[in-house]
Amino acid sequence: MRCLLTLPVVCAGLALPGVAQEARVRQPVNGVAERVVVQTVLGGLGAAGGGVAGCAAGARLEGDSQSDSPGLGGCILGGLAGWALGSAVGIQLGGQVGQGQADFVSTLTGTVFGTAAFLMIRGAANLDPDYTPFWVAAVIVPVAGGIIGYNASDGARRRGPSVGVGTSWAGGPALAVRVRF
Repeated sequence: MRCLLTLPVVCAGLALPGVAQEARVRQPVNGVAERVVVQTVLGGLGAAGGGVAGCAAGARLEGDSQSDSPGLGGCILGGLAGWALGSAVGIQLGGQVGQGQADFVSTLTGTVFGTAAFLMIRGAANLDPDYTPFWVAAVIVPVAGGIIGYNASDGARRRGPSVGVGTSWAGGPALAVRVRF
């Protein structure tokens, strides 16, 4: 019985030798996968460090107030700003390690949009900071936004700016303009 099960496997391997070799030879394209992993780790670490530093600075700047929680508002706003900035710095450093050429403004913009998306997700999904999904989303969503901003800028720098105009008459007259930068 073992011989009957082994025979089709051996025959398949003999009939398709290029497929087996091709699967072993595949490499990531231009090291993008490694760069994204490094950006994710450094972006998460930068977000945590920036969030703590921003919270401390915001609480210090707010100073004493007559509320029950003095410095809390400054801590929250400073923490969010530090979270976004620290994440962008980590992503930018991770990209430079991977030979990326993106600009910092695009990375920061992506991180800010990612932080805003996290705040909307938090409200819509009613995420509670006492549970793990809150913290997973708090790290992943802003970092993902920053990596998207970084890679969009990096690809644009490698390609260069371009403008394309197209028309279509298939479903009625239409004009499309595409600008890549």
